[in-house]
This record gives sequence, C-alpha cells and structure tokens, in this order.
Amino acid sequence: MNKKLKKYALILAIVLVLLLALIIYIKSLGVKSPESIAFDGQNNRFLVSGTKSKTIYSMEIKGKVRPFLKKGFKAPKGLLVSGPYLYVADQTVLHTIDIPGAKIINSYPLEGAVGLNDIAMDNAGKLYITDLEGSAVYIVEPSTRKTLRLTEPLIDSPNGIVYDGPRQQMLIVSFKKQSPILSLNTETMKVSKFMDTVSSNLDGIAIDGLGRIYFSSWQEKAVYVIPQEQNRIEIFKSEIISPADIYYHQPTNQLLVPLWEKNKIKRFKLD
Repeated sequence: MNKKLKKYALILAIVLVLLLALIIYIKSLGVKSPESIAFDGQNNRFLVSGTKSKTIYSMEIKGKVRPFLKKGFKAPKGLLVSGPYLYVADQTVLHTIDIPGAKIINSYPLEGAVGLNDIAMDNAGKLYITDLEGSAVYIVEPSTRKTLRLTEPLIDSPNGIVYDGPRQQMLIVSFKKQSPILSLNTETMKVSKFMDTVSSNLDGIAIDGLGRIYFSSWQEKAVYVIPQEQNRIEIFKSEIISPADIYYHQPTNQLLVPLWEKNKIKRFKLD
C-alpha cells in the first residue's frame, strides 16, 4: 500500500471511530427504561428513574436529558421530591438523596420488602410505597423512620399510587388481571375498592388539576381516564406500549407517560 492509500485508510478509520463515538454519545442522552417521574421545582426540571440503567436522569422542561446520579442503585423505580430531597424506591431499600449535592445521604432497608415500586406522600409528610412483588404497602415517616407494613387480601401486586388529598386517600392500581383501583384511607388505614376495571397489568396512576384520574395498562397498551363525574372509564390514549408510572405536571397541564420498553417519555397536553 502506497503512502497515499495509507493516508486515506487512516482518515477513514478516524472518521469511523468518531462516528461511532457520536452514535454512542447520542444514545447515551436518552433515558434507559424510564419508570417513574418526579418534578424538582427548585431546579425546574424532571427527575426520571431508569431501572435497567440503574440511573436517575435529569430532564429539562424542553426535553434535554442527562444523567443526574448513576451510583448506588440496583433498579430504581418510584421517585418523589420533597423539598431538597428525592426519595427513591429501589427493590428493598428506600434511598434519600440530597438534590443540591446529587448524592445519597441515607439508604433505609424496608423489612420484608421484595420489589418496591411507586411512592406517594400524604399531607402529613408520610411516604406510601408499594411493594409489587411483596403485595404490601409501606407507610414510612421520613424523620423517625417509623414504618408500617400494610397487607390484606385486596392489596395484590400493587404498583402505581397517587395521593387524592380532598378525600384523604391513596389510590392504588395493581399489576394483575382486571385490576381494580383501590382506596387506602390515610386516616384509618382501611383499604377498599374505589372502582372496578376490566383492564389488566396496570402500572401508573395520576390525578390532574380538575380531579380527573388517569391510569396506564400494559395489557391494553393504553392510558385511561376517569372523568370528574367518576361514573365511567374512557380511553385517553391507545397504542401506548409499556406505559409506566405516569405523572401529571400541573404548571404545564401535561400528562407525562414513560414508555419503559421504548426508552421514551411521551407528553400529552390536557384540555
């Protein structure tokens, strides 16, 4: 090979390496296996859990994504922001993250937990954490770490959870066949059926500013809505593959839907 051909071959090799590096970089900007979303109001951004990548991501309002915290997780799922702290449900452990310092400051194992999933907070500051694989709900006081593990026949494979403040209840959906929506009274800790559904493998649940309730189904590949009258269930969006823990963002009146298998987050403007 003459010098000219060697020079071209070297240039081509460099171009290919740079192109490969660019492709890898572009792919790294997305969220891998997005599960749960929380809003960090102090920094005007979303925080998103990636279960397979074992990473918490930061997503700007306009959509730009970058890693926020990569170390210390096994399979992070449920997220909740309260003040300067981010709470993360990670299999059997509840992590507390200092948001300004971007570091885990406490990891609290929940006794008996098998597969922690989603998190919600009531108006007293207590955390409610679903254990999908353990068929339980944990109620945790963050300041004292006092913990109650709640089990009963209705709590079967609980997944998404959201706080319904006006009625002082947690609404829970389950990843099972024909999952009902459950009501957990935050005063009495009594569990009852809020509404039956014919949908299966429910994942996320959210309430918008008008009180409409949304929930996602892997089986039906859809997101449903219960109108304000709460006397029926309608399809909100269909052909939604692997919709995870949906999140309502009040400032923009948007419903954010993580697509776990697609490594994407869909946003839907509400009426």
